[in-house]
Amino acid sequence: MLFAGLASADQSLTILIDDWWNVDYAKNACFPAHQGTEKSACESLNVAAMRDFERKLVTQFAAAPVCRGVTIVSWGTKEMSDAVNRPHWQLMLDVFDAGEHPQAWTIVNGAALFEGKGNPQKTATDICNLVKQNGAKAT
Repeated sequence: MLFAGLASADQSLTILIDDWWNVDYAKNACFPAHQGTEKSACESLNVAAMRDFERKLVTQFAAAPVCRGVTIVSWGTKEMSDAVNRPHWQLMLDVFDAGEHPQAWTIVNGAALFEGKGNPQKTATDICNLVKQNGAKAT
């Protein structure tokens, strides 16, 4: 079954935002197109854009009714150490562009892996529908 390892319906679902991955991915998007100080400026811009997207995304998770019962945990927080020891989803942002374009994301939990692309509102809604299994069963 694809959703093996998910929390039961009466448990809180946890999504861990993998900031380490997100920062690394944002920086790597600057190579090999940029070198030297241009690369450093690109990395700073991309990381700032990724952090802005993360903040907007967390706001949308909190605002979306479909996300009720879902817990969002950021990497590097004290809550993270608890989250990694219980069933959770890991959310990775694949931010290539510092603009206001839809951003790519991947979410994994054991054998389940889903990918999508969207603005913060669409991303939060799509992810909550996936982790709460509101759509079709994917096998």
